[in-house]
Amino acid sequence: MFGEKQKRRIEEAFRGEWQFTTVEMVKRDGQWYAHLLLEKTIELVDEPETVVTIDRGEHNLAVAVAISKSNPSKPMKGQFWRGRNQEN
Repeated sequence: MFGEKQKRRIEEAFRGEWQFTTVEMVKRDGQWYAHLLLEKTIELVDEPETVVTIDRGEHNLAVAVAISKSNPSKPMKGQFWRGRNQEN
């Protein structure tokens, strides 16, 4: 079972609008889960100097990283958000 947004993304991937980069089946507490990683190339009107990426994760609610165009191999700043009422 998928949520509506996830179902749309998977349908878009089958139409070639997104690319599957990783598909993993995980069994937890007797239940099977599909972890799908999708990728989509987009065109930007202006090239930014800094890109911010956000990953909604399984262990952390979200992780955000800022990457400079001039030095993409060294992230400028990162932030983790846990799924509980805790400080970072």
